[in-house]
Amino acid sequence: MSSTPFLSLTSVSFGYQADLLSAVDLDIGPGWHGLVGPNGSGKSTLLSLIAGDLRPQSGRISVSGPVVHCVQVIDAPTGDVVDLAESFDPFDFALRGRLGLDPATIDRWPTLSPGERRRWQVAAAVRQAPDILLLDEPTNHLDQDALADLVPLLRAHGGVGIVVSHDRSLLDDLTSSTIRLSGGSARMWRAPYSVARDEWQLGAARELASSTGDGPSRGSSSAASTPNLSLIHI
Repeated sequence: MSSTPFLSLTSVSFGYQADLLSAVDLDIGPGWHGLVGPNGSGKSTLLSLIAGDLRPQSGRISVSGPVVHCVQVIDAPTGDVVDLAESFDPFDFALRGRLGLDPATIDRWPTLSPGERRRWQVAAAVRQAPDILLLDEPTNHLDQDALADLVPLLRAHGGVGIVVSHDRSLLDDLTSSTIRLSGGSARMWRAPYSVARDEWQLGAARELASSTGDGPSRGSSSAASTPNLSLIHI
């Protein structure tokens, strides 16, 4: 891992028949960041662009070092999963034991549950200590015990982490900032999901009140009309 992991997107645009992402600018440092937005807003596409699985139609993506992308569907064990299963390193022994991973199960991968496959995938990804770790719905098919084992492991990651998830508890427990995709654009809030959601809902309510002429009166306090500085427009 680099001494200062970073991820930068400059005017990144991508679409299929129409623009899905338009002139996205983001500068992201170490720590975990939640990536949220309506279905179809481009969350998985953005992860694929960062990972290099897709190329932006315009703009530039810069990363400080290796990127590992944990996709949603894991049809077969990847090389890094096999390496973890076959390793005799004491750290890997401890990692497998911590997550209840049995190397013998690799030979019967098609019979493993989606949750078992996910544990292998995430463990192998964290083991690599990449500069950029991308997780797409990591808690799908995981029970609470498995999730309780994974979260501390993810917190220990020292690089840039981006997680797409509908699990609000995970987002609040793991992340320190929230990136919201909507209408092709991206905004970052320097807060976990629940706080960020309150911020953008308050902003939407203010915009609606302003457009209907129901905004704050001239004599209202400045605190009521000043936006929270934790909101960063990207």
